[in-house]
Amino acid sequence: LRRLRAFVAGTDAGDDGRLQTCAASATVSDPDALARRLLSREALAVRVDGTREVDIFGPSGVAHWRRLQNGDTPATLSALLEVTPASDLATNVESRLWQALSSGEAETMRKILVFVPTRRLCDALSAHLSAILARRRSIQVLTHHGSLDRGRREHAEQMFARARDAVLVATTTLEVGVDVGDVDLVALVGAPPGTRSLLQRIGRAGRRIGRTRLLALPRTDLERTAFASMLVSTRDGALEPEDHARRWSVCVQQAASFVAQSRGRGRRRADLLDLAQNVWPESPPRTAEEILDGLIESGHLEERRDRLFLGEPWADAFDKGSGGMHANLDSSGSGIPVVDAGTGEVVATVGQRPHTEKGLALGGQVWDAQLVNGEVLLTPSRLEESHEGFRYAARSAPTGAEFAVHVRRGLGFDDTDAPIVLFDENPLWLHFGGSAYETALTKILSSLRPRTGLAGLAVAGRLTEEQVHRTAAQENSLLEVVDAIADSVEATLSPGPYHRLLPERCRRRVTMNLFNVQRFREWLVSRNVWELSPDDKRLEAVRAALSADA
Repeated sequence: LRRLRAFVAGTDAGDDGRLQTCAASATVSDPDALARRLLSREALAVRVDGTREVDIFGPSGVAHWRRLQNGDTPATLSALLEVTPASDLATNVESRLWQALSSGEAETMRKILVFVPTRRLCDALSAHLSAILARRRSIQVLTHHGSLDRGRREHAEQMFARARDAVLVATTTLEVGVDVGDVDLVALVGAPPGTRSLLQRIGRAGRRIGRTRLLALPRTDLERTAFASMLVSTRDGALEPEDHARRWSVCVQQAASFVAQSRGRGRRRADLLDLAQNVWPESPPRTAEEILDGLIESGHLEERRDRLFLGEPWADAFDKGSGGMHANLDSSGSGIPVVDAGTGEVVATVGQRPHTEKGLALGGQVWDAQLVNGEVLLTPSRLEESHEGFRYAARSAPTGAEFAVHVRRGLGFDDTDAPIVLFDENPLWLHFGGSAYETALTKILSSLRPRTGLAGLAVAGRLTEEQVHRTAAQENSLLEVVDAIADSVEATLSPGPYHRLLPERCRRRVTMNLFNVQRFREWLVSRNVWELSPDDKRLEAVRAALSADA
């Protein structure tokens, strides 16, 4: 916004009152504070009351729509949701989707948006739906995820917006910011990370009829409990407070974009420092200076006579027409090009070469593949169903703090509950703190060990409430521990796609600020640690996760 105002004024620095700025969101917990922070101290926040009704599709044996009601609790909603087995997930999802499409409202259900958690599942499910749904109904199946070429993604958006009957399978790339027209049903495969994400996804549907139809497809009992809690929060408009810590990776991205905006003339170093100071004041502006020095040292920027120009890595990206430096969205633009051999069009970019050459799912189609001169060439396969999909350069997602809170609430525990449970004489501590806190806990208390199947939710080992509170009192030790684990927890804190380009000292400071040791200490002090019987009914989903792991 600072840059836009300066651009309107026709200068490289300063402000201009002629620029009117309006912002809108349905997922902000404190609109007044956000308006003051992003727009100005005089910004006016206008609230429009009202919610869209949500209809949830029932389990297989019921197969009818049920309105989300004021009296619903996580327990009643958990009973309404049905776990979709992970074994042969595409077939199970297709079966539930067809049940919804064949329900009493089938005539008004023509456009379906399906959100999935991974790009590989996105490819597999869309290819499966293309093969199976075509036998039952004339319906177009489209695919949208970050590794697909931008042209392919835009084509899918346009085709879905124009189509009368269509299914669009997507990852989080369609969660915000893209208009794909009317949506009659949203299906969610796997629980979202939190209430905001759930609202963004289901908010795409029901604009035409004034209500949202949701098919929730949790893959595990724990996801089902989280889903149920999120639905209650959605109904009540209860959103977790936003984290306002400074993500200095934004400064890296803005430096690239600001210099690229005036590439031929470059930018004065002072202009970039002024921009950073206007947004995040420091005295002296040591962080911005440190970042610019680091970018020059790494070759991303070049300095000539006190002016900064794009260095080779960024200049190459700019020459190739990449708009990535003008955005702060995570993307997967690097890797092995995947090319349609018939058209020469780049279809996607993947992290690894395929393990097989026959029957690969990608972009809603089934292909045969061949590695030629560092590219994967695709030709349409004679096989109707895919054997496997491409492997993307991605790690398993950590358990976010908000998701962990929803699991706890969905199980029926209070906000401060952190019980110890003895399963076959093996103690398990249910902390419900998320992956970042769990990493710190297992580093601080060496007797605690991560528990497969319950990552970010529980650890193996016994401890007392006194131990937990005593740990919280050791502020200097906690600071040292968090500094030591900064590299391993930064991915759980969403520091931004340009975070790795920050100088190491700056990167560690950002991670420390995002982790917020003081907030961690307060969380530890508030934990109510007590022993719970393993037969407690609230532990059914936990027992299921342990059984699945075994």
